[in-house]
Amino acid sequence: NSPSAYAAIQWIRDNTSRDAIVVESAVVPCANEILGCHAYTDAARISSSTGRPTIIGWIGHERQWRRAELDSELDRRLSDVRAIFETTDADEAAALLAHYDADYVVVGPRERSAYGVQGTVKFAVLGSLVFQDKTNGQDTVIYQLATGEGR
Repeated sequence: NSPSAYAAIQWIRDNTSRDAIVVESAVVPCANEILGCHAYTDAARISSSTGRPTIIGWIGHERQWRRAELDSELDRRLSDVRAIFETTDADEAAALLAHYDADYVVVGPRERSAYGVQGTVKFAVLGSLVFQDKTNGQDTVIYQLATGEGR
């Protein structure tokens, strides 16, 4: 339903290694849950469509298939993804991205809706713009992190 997200998916499939770690929104915003919807959603749509790993996939699926002892790890990963996108502190984001060995960050309408726009500027400092698509006004960009592929 998003030509811009589809173009990003195609770019990732065509231009990244299969083990490249792609950071994207881990939640889908919804009106009745401040931290995002946790029922069935298409969170982690880039990862699930490309087979590339991400920090956290759809939390409902993760909780269904993981042991309950991992709930605190899943919560930490959700929190870390939120911090990566929301913080305006490039050093804080860099430390989290390095912790997960992230290679790429996707910033599209989903990420802006879930986490706001104030923290997105730092990605141009932390990496290089390698993809942009503005189809139908849906600006989706991908940054390759300075510590990403080719390290």
